[in-house]
Amino acid sequence: DQGLPPTADSWVWSNIVEPALEACMGENKDQVGVSQEAFLVELKKVLENIAERLKEKPVIVAHSENTYDGSAIKNLLSNKFETDKVLNSALQDVPRDNHGRISKDYLRVALDTLAPNAGLPPYGAVDEMDKVTDDAFKMVGADDRKLVKEEE
Repeated sequence: DQGLPPTADSWVWSNIVEPALEACMGENKDQVGVSQEAFLVELKKVLENIAERLKEKPVIVAHSENTYDGSAIKNLLSNKFETDKVLNSALQDVPRDNHGRISKDYLRVALDTLAPNAGLPPYGAVDEMDKVTDDAFKMVGADDRKLVKEEE
């Protein structure tokens, strides 16, 4: 009944999130900047992959009694109009350089805007999720002060 389980849980991270990121990033994981369109395409791929993994292996979080099966993410992604609306809204106020590229510094802002629609808590609401988010951003070098490349 929820989107994404707490990714701070090592099982969730290693069996759901990390494989989804690896499957979608491939050889592009070392790139630094990307256009809005490329960013949205890759984000959608990651969300679809996570939703599929959760469908195959639903996760029940004992302390909250929530079952995270990826359905909120899947529902969002199944409606192209709604997905585009949410993704564009998340990036609407994100500053860009003269070439339309987005600084990685603003990925957290975009994620927080997108989170409620994907069944994710806002950054700062759940310590376990904050740790997972921080680790995910470290993994993709989000704090390196560089721009997201077009290829990403």
